[in-house]
Amino acid sequence: MNINVAPFNRSRFLREGLLVSKEPEDGLLIVRYPKPSHRGFNGAYRSVIYDAGSGMPVAIAPPKRLESATEKMSSVTEYVDGTCVTVFVNPSSGKWTFATRSRVNLDHSFASEAPTFQEIFDEASELAGFSVDMLDKKKVYSFILTHPKTTRVIRYETASMTLVAVSHIVKYTAYFDEDTELLEKCPSLAPKPASDSSDAVVYSNGWNRVRRDTPQFRLIASMRKLYPYLRTTHLYIASRFSMEDIRTYLSVNPEEEESLLGEVKNLSRFTTFLDTLEEEIPPWGRKIFYMARDQKKTCREAIADIAPSHIGRGLKQFLKAYPSESQHSTQ
Repeated sequence: MNINVAPFNRSRFLREGLLVSKEPEDGLLIVRYPKPSHRGFNGAYRSVIYDAGSGMPVAIAPPKRLESATEKMSSVTEYVDGTCVTVFVNPSSGKWTFATRSRVNLDHSFASEAPTFQEIFDEASELAGFSVDMLDKKKVYSFILTHPKTTRVIRYETASMTLVAVSHIVKYTAYFDEDTELLEKCPSLAPKPASDSSDAVVYSNGWNRVRRDTPQFRLIASMRKLYPYLRTTHLYIASRFSMEDIRTYLSVNPEEEESLLGEVKNLSRFTTFLDTLEEEIPPWGRKIFYMARDQKKTCREAIADIAPSHIGRGLKQFLKAYPSESQHSTQ
């Protein structure tokens, strides 16, 4: 199986709504589609890394998923809920390069509380008995890294890495390879076969990947947004989802119950207070108050259209002014 890759053309990529590195990093440029869409590049891959000097593609990351596939699926494995890392040799330096979808290095992290991707890669490599010395320098490897602090839905106890694609590029065409030799050297890199209890599975045939998951998995994935701070995620959930959905979320993430339900309670106090006002609206509540009035909604309904970071700033000021429920209820 092979996929054609477009020559590097910044203006064309930008017109098509793709994201392009502003400046080269280690002589490389990344072109990727903007989240939350996964339909960039016609759904064929996550990102393409180009040599900044020649404009030639040097690495590609496989698609997160396709909605459908034309070929018969040859394997069914458990979906790996993690971060894709592409490993290849930089043609300019001749050194192994490690890239995520947006950066040509692993020195950044998923969230403020999480280890860097380099730390996760090193830990997962050690646990798997893996070394880059096992790799073919002419090929491009894509792994999914997992860690207890970097996943959205599926829970993992330790760092791990799973090989999801191997390819090589000739001019502007990427060819999918099966690398049984690497899996023989390091069997733990192979995707795990799906079971009846799997919440999400991947049907694949080479580069083609189709994910199928349960309604609960889809719900929790939609709630667990990739914000740098857990509190921002909780504000997003508390402002947009029903208590029934929140209970489903907490059935999978019970350790977050106190924090999340605390935000639910605080938001209820905050918006109830704003709904009682008619004039002299505090600065920290004006955006929510006037949006609700314009949309003919309650403030509780209106906050679903406001960024969690803005809600958080207003809520912080409200709680500073009215630290307990009895204080604002008597105003």
